[in-house]
Amino acid sequence: KYKESPQQYSVFAYEDMHIIIKATEKAGKKDRAEILKAVRTVTPYEGALGRTAFNDRGDTVNQVIGIYCVKDGKWEYLKTANIPADRLPK
Repeated sequence: KYKESPQQYSVFAYEDMHIIIKATEKAGKKDRAEILKAVRTVTPYEGALGRTAFNDRGDTVNQVIGIYCVKDGKWEYLKTANIPADRLPK
């Protein structure tokens, strides 16, 4: 349909959209503050990336991240990193 392959961050947008849809349905209205409250009730979310959850500030608490660099003007995957829980934002 779009005539291009998904990019490296496409799966994150896919997961985020599922979380927002669930939160919007749970909130029952199109109110930003209510949807934000509902996000906290629909996560952790199990999806294509595994378990997605956020702390009280809205930062991810996922411990596995992908490391990328730019090479010849394009993003290139380097490796997956496991971040120790005590190093994540609190």
